[in-house]
Amino acid sequence: MNSFTKTVWDVIADNPELIEELTTMMGKDHKPFLSTEPSFQANAHMLKQQVLEKLTRWVAWLPTFPIDQLGRALAEEAFEAVDWNHRAELVKERVEHATTERTH
Repeated sequence: MNSFTKTVWDVIADNPELIEELTTMMGKDHKPFLSTEPSFQANAHMLKQQVLEKLTRWVAWLPTFPIDQLGRALAEEAFEAVDWNHRAELVKERVEHATTERTH
């Protein structure tokens, strides 16, 4: 796992509101239209898009000074280096764990 992927998980895991939002997203079922794996892929894509939307809002807020633009370029490059399917899998595991606890 690359350091960007790990850092993204550290931030997500330390933010209860964000983890709750993403957990709800990854728990969505798209039956009868999608089976389990395509459903997971759709949810993983939504997870990536949700984080991208938040990143885009932050980037738009940045001033136009050269150092801010450098930070913007680095953040965008780091975003593309994240293994979003792996992050989605970790959130999905939380969903499954929570579901198992509720049924016992």
